[in-house]
Amino acid sequence: MATEVENIKGNFYVRHHNEITGERIRHKGFKTLDEAKKKANEIEIDFYKKHTNLLPKGVTIKNQTFRLSIASYLISSESKGLRDIASARTLKEIKELKLKCLSSIIG
Repeated sequence: MATEVENIKGNFYVRHHNEITGERIRHKGFKTLDEAKKKANEIEIDFYKKHTNLLPKGVTIKNQTFRLSIASYLISSESKGLRDIASARTLKEIKELKLKCLSSIIG
């Protein structure tokens, strides 16, 4: 789902594309960019909470943010768990962080 904020004649609109239905929806105008961004984040979070299978591998949603998690194993106790290594408000930001993490591991 692509969620964008656009400025049309001084009003900000939130426009998003539903990946499943192909539907494009434009939400009413907002007076400030911050209000529009907040609404865009809410729409994106709500969509991916319902359709977690569309999230990239290792990305989860917790407390209205996207989190990048990795599986970790403790040798001393032989226990495993997930560790959050990054978080972001938008899916686009978390995808960029994931690419940076992977490229730093690969070298």
